[in-house]
Amino acid sequence: MRAGSGTNHRRLGIIPAGSATRYDILGKNAATTTWYQIRLSSTVTGWVHSAFVQTHGDVFSVPIR
Repeated sequence: MRAGSGTNHRRLGIIPAGSATRYDILGKNAATTTWYQIRLSSTVTGWVHSAFVQTHGDVFSVPIR
């Protein structure tokens, strides 16, 4: 998980491969829509690349940020 939408942003944390933990998607990157902003905890949000996550439901309606 990154501080911004791109690999040039600092790493905030790692979500282990195969994790079954679900996170709220807060938005998609306006430039590419391939990065999702998620809520990691009540005080921390970060960005993950869509190639590394499995989504459920209608992600087309996720707001663009």
